[in-house]
Amino acid sequence: MTTRNIISRSSTYHPQQVVLTLYGDYILHLGGEIGIDTLIRLLANFGLSQQAVRSAISRMSRKGLIKVRRVGRRSYYSLTIAGRTLLTEGARRIFKRKTTKWDGTWNIVTYSIPEKTRETRDIFRRELGWLGYGPLSEATWISPYDMTVEVNELAEKLKIKDRVQIFNAKQVNSFNPPAS
Repeated sequence: MTTRNIISRSSTYHPQQVVLTLYGDYILHLGGEIGIDTLIRLLANFGLSQQAVRSAISRMSRKGLIKVRRVGRRSYYSLTIAGRTLLTEGARRIFKRKTTKWDGTWNIVTYSIPEKTRETRDIFRRELGWLGYGPLSEATWISPYDMTVEVNELAEKLKIKDRVQIFNAKQVNSFNPPAS
């Protein structure tokens, strides 16, 4: 997915996603940093307000994804090592070719993450989506690819390994829908 596709549908995406995509597709390849005024003007063309852009940059800075360089009264933003790593891992997930033919086995992830750690649960869900999983229900996600290693690494990173279960399963009956 290109920046143009994400930005053109920006009402369905968070400004942080749009900013990260813009960095990954363009800014990294054109010097690696951009002035806040330029970023605001650019993203205004796609319906993002100045406040939305500033809030996204502020949140990303607090998360350690973006750093600021000040020159007089001007601010220039670039990705931190963590931000570059996030984009590199994302590109690997998105563009990595699956070379094996699907063998009919589903990789199923279930979890029980309490409400008091909602932020961790939301991060886990988002990352499962990035890995290519789809939700069967809120706490059950499925993929046609065995991503057990990646899910275990994610659960370890988020310190929720004891709350995540991973299964491989095959359909055992054949389903023939009734004729209309």
